[in-house]
Parts: sequence; C-alpha cells; structure tokens
Amino acid sequence: MDQRENLPHCKRRRPQTGKDVPHGRQDAATYRPGTTAMIPFKQEWTVESAMEILHHPTVDSQVWASAVEWLLMYGPPEIRELLQQASAHAMGTQFPELKPQRYGPDGSPCYDLAELARTLGISEDEARELLRDKERKHGVQHGFSEDDTTTLQ
Repeated sequence: MDQRENLPHCKRRRPQTGKDVPHGRQDAATYRPGTTAMIPFKQEWTVESAMEILHHPTVDSQVWASAVEWLLMYGPPEIRELLQQASAHAMGTQFPELKPQRYGPDGSPCYDLAELARTLGISEDEARELLRDKERKHGVQHGFSEDDTTTLQ
C-alpha cells in the first residue's frame, strides 16, 4: 500500500510496482490502475505532499527517495539548496574517494561516469542507462561533456 494514502495532505498517487505497471514500464511516470494513462513525474508530488513524506517517521525508503528527488528537481529554491547541501555531505561521507571532476553550467558537481560506476559497483553501461532514465524522467539534461562544464565552481 502506498503510504502517502495514509497522510492527510498528500496526493493519492500510486507509485509503479511490479504487476501494476503495464509492459514493465517503470520510472518514466506513474501508472494509474484501471487506465492506460501515465502521470508525469513532475505531477506525482506537490511541495506539501513531498514535505509530508520527508517528515513521516515510518515511510518506505523508495517513497521517501522519490519525494526527495522531486523536491531536488521541482521544489522551492531554499529547499533545493538544503537538499543539495545534504547530498554533498552524504556523498563526501559515504563515498570519500569520489570527487567532482568538473562543474555543470549551474555550478552543480559533475563526476566521471566510469569512476561513478566503479564506486557504485555497476558497469559503465548501467550507469549510463540510469543517467538516461533520469533525463527522460525529469526532462532535463544531467550528463554533460567537457565542453559543457568547467573546472571552476
């Protein structure tokens, strides 16, 4: 059961899960049972519902991660900034060997895909596919070439 359904101020959207998802489609959008419609990721949350999930003491980790991901992409600037700071701290703590190689147009850190894949214990092809999936899901470019980045933050 989607734990958001138990919270008073949350949209009642079901996340994609196994047999509920037609043809194994996942991550691009949420499937609505009984329909063939998919809900774009941007419409899965509101600021209020995502924040409610972050404060919920027993929420499922995948639901929590989806709320954080949404806030990082579409939340108010002050919330995005706090989450980016927390993310940078967590990266440095959990993966101290992983260092940004360059910085994106908005100043966000960029990592070498091969190094990132090694650190996560996946193949470079898997890492590239995860990046492409996020780009499709968010409608935003996340992977950059050296020409699109700088060594200065």
